[in-house]
Amino acid sequence: MINLQRKSTKKKLNYLQTHKTDKGVFKKNILGGSIVATIIAATPLMFNLYQGVPETKVWDTFLFT
Repeated sequence: MINLQRKSTKKKLNYLQTHKTDKGVFKKNILGGSIVATIIAATPLMFNLYQGVPETKVWDTFLFT
């Protein structure tokens, strides 16, 4: 029983040593994903802003002309 536990522990350690993740790659993936998510989230806002702009050259609002 103890031999089986040692073998499985050795296999786990071997796996962890051979499959280490590079932290730089992980940070790049998070940064890239954040940028993409921000663009996707901002797209409807930009479209609504585009729809709200009148086609006339002079804007007449309650604040200014």
